[in-house]
Amino acid sequence: MKYIYLDTNIIKRYIDFYICNKEEIVDLVGIINLMSNDNSVKLIYSPAHIEEIAVIQRKAKKSKLYINRNLKIISKITNNCEFKPSSDNIKVSKEHPIHCYQRVIKDYEKTTLVAENNEKEKIKKWKSIDIEITLDSIEAEKLFFEDKVRIRYLDFLKNKIDESQEFINKLNTSFIPVQKSINDKIFPMDYNTIKQKIEYHTMINIELEKILNTKIIPSYAKLKNNFQLLEAIFEITFDFLDAIGYYNDARAIKKEKYRSRMHDISHSIYGTSSHYFITNDKKFTKKLIAIYSLFEVSTKVLNEKEFISTPCIIPNITNKEAFFSHFCIIPL
Repeated sequence: MKYIYLDTNIIKRYIDFYICNKEEIVDLVGIINLMSNDNSVKLIYSPAHIEEIAVIQRKAKKSKLYINRNLKIISKITNNCEFKPSSDNIKVSKEHPIHCYQRVIKDYEKTTLVAENNEKEKIKKWKSIDIEITLDSIEAEKLFFEDKVRIRYLDFLKNKIDESQEFINKLNTSFIPVQKSINDKIFPMDYNTIKQKIEYHTMINIELEKILNTKIIPSYAKLKNNFQLLEAIFEITFDFLDAIGYYNDARAIKKEKYRSRMHDISHSIYGTSSHYFITNDKKFTKKLIAIYSLFEVSTKVLNEKEFISTPCIIPNITNKEAFFSHFCIIPL
């Protein structure tokens, strides 16, 4: 069984075919429809897809018709197969996207909005300190796997540990008065939130210290059974790539496109559980390939044209007639 993970920009093009009748997308639509009816592959969605829809609903105030149409199409092409995070790793489960959406909306203030604000503050910080990019994208790509760049990566981890420890110290200073408040039954949720944050950042710091002590960057095989650690390290690595100018998305920093960057990181994490990751975002592709190579993730990253012209993904495709026989119209 092969797992195929479609980036949101691919799903959007699929939807555009039915909304705008864009005939140039016909091959993409045909192969997606074929895959949705083939037992040798599974198209899989993740909470990252649903979070993007939730953000659009909250920020752009899209109609229920728009939301339901997108959820219905995701449900149809994936057969409700989802990459779902657990306490340890990413699991494949069956869940209609509407249920995932309801959960995301319910927890929006505590999860998606918090992540958005963290990215927003991070980008504002980069703008305020005017990060000096010493390498251009091509040069950074050539040097990425050389020892001096890896040394810079380990130094970057050390800085992240120091930042995190400073954050833990601040949390600890507020822990005592909040603990007193707990006894007075004033701020019980604040107490629990602070406690969870301290435990989380302490755990991440311990694991990052292990990497610094061994000077060995762990493989995905060693990270995949600790979802929180995998998530933290991927986020740090995206930060590092931006810091050294590795196909840096200048728009994200200059125009504060923090949501796009946040979702890219989430998609990259869920994509590790797939055999193929399909995206048309060129800069994101470069970063994915670099990060997946760094952590020895076996997922192959393809653009739309490569995806369509790779028949080995579905061995059953033998000719165009067979291909288009699966070209069913999905009612919107």
